[in-house]
Amino acid sequence: MRIESALGKGVVKIAHSLQDADISLFEIVAILTPVIKAGGNDVNEKDVGQAVFEAGLADGMRVAAEILAVALQAGNSSGNEVVAE
Repeated sequence: MRIESALGKGVVKIAHSLQDADISLFEIVAILTPVIKAGGNDVNEKDVGQAVFEAGLADGMRVAAEILAVALQAGNSSGNEVVAE
């Protein structure tokens, strides 16, 4: 839900954008950041953007696609819980 909210479109449309290689670095970062944070890492969009830049856009796209594939297959909200700080 956080990814859909950040990008303003559903996960299926986001996946199609990735499949068509019609996705921006901003969108890749918007996909990766909440997942990395859900893993207990204290990162922000700038940190994730830098990591994607260093790893390469192709790797960033691949990882984002894997995340979306898991989200589409799982059909649950795992990783989208709001954690009280």
